[in-house]
Amino acid sequence: MKTLYLFFLISVATIFLSSCSASKLLSSWKDESLEQGSISPVLVIGVVKHDETKRRIYEDTFVDSFKSAGTNAMASYTLSKAPIEPHKTALREIIKKAEAKTILITHMVSSQEKDFFQPSHLRHG
Repeated sequence: MKTLYLFFLISVATIFLSSCSASKLLSSWKDESLEQGSISPVLVIGVVKHDETKRRIYEDTFVDSFKSAGTNAMASYTLSKAPIEPHKTALREIIKKAEAKTILITHMVSSQEKDFFQPSHLRHG
């Protein structure tokens, strides 16, 4: 019984220690023909159904992230008031108008809305 317990303890310790081992990159590949250049300006197109306000906030969030990382970006709503359909012709027109090198098309899957109530501090007197 003691031998079985010792075998079990060594097996668990071996599994535990091997699961903590570091990963090692064995090889990598890079396309040498790809030019390393700026991706600026980036055009952010948010696909949001039936809510222009959410679209603007969604696109602005991405634009702010790009700008904080030092990359020039613009929201599609600044170029087109109507939502941009992700079709070739519509995209080509907006890219030409924006003079963008890079496009980020993103789709909002879900959002949560919460209502907060804060009572006013009125003084009677």
